Amino acid sequence: MEIVNESPGLRGSLRLVTWDGDVSDTEALAYLDGLWLPGRVVRDVTQRNLITNVGRALVTSLGVAAGGTAYGWIAVGTSAITPAATNTTLTGELTRKACSTVAVLSTYYMRFVTNFTTGDFNATVLGFGLFDAAAAGNMGAFVSANVLKDSSHSLLAEWRWNVLAS
Repeated sequence: MEIVNESPGLRGSLRLVTWDGDVSDTEALAYLDGLWLPGRVVRDVTQRNLITNVGRALVTSLGVAAGGTAYGWIAVGTSAITPAATNTTLTGELTRKACSTVAVLSTYYMRFVTNFTTGDFNATVLGFGLFDAAAAGNMGAFVSANVLKDSSHSLLAEWRWNVLAS
């Protein structure tokens, strides 16, 4: 299996600001948004955090949302583009189909499966997108590919997400 353009996992940080005296929540948020409070800040430090295994498992469970699917539709597109983290739609989207399987595969792995049958479409697929809605919605992942599907072939798409440790 070839993995291309894989994101580096789940990362975060904690910012700690020590103030001279009390500040209101409004002043604190204004400071975090770039407003300087002269003479009030004693120390401002940001530390990278470690996402625990429990945190990774929670993100995994949110990806398949127990009460309803967070991501559960795979779309195919006929236009080639280079995958980028800023992509929000699938260029040349031809069709979108609900996943037959949306599940936690293991503690940190999610699995999304759709089977496109012989009658679903016939085309050369150049891109696949994983979405959170049957139409429009948010694209959570994108893959550039080149797969021919015609009326004598079905196409099984199995998408897996791994929530990596930071």
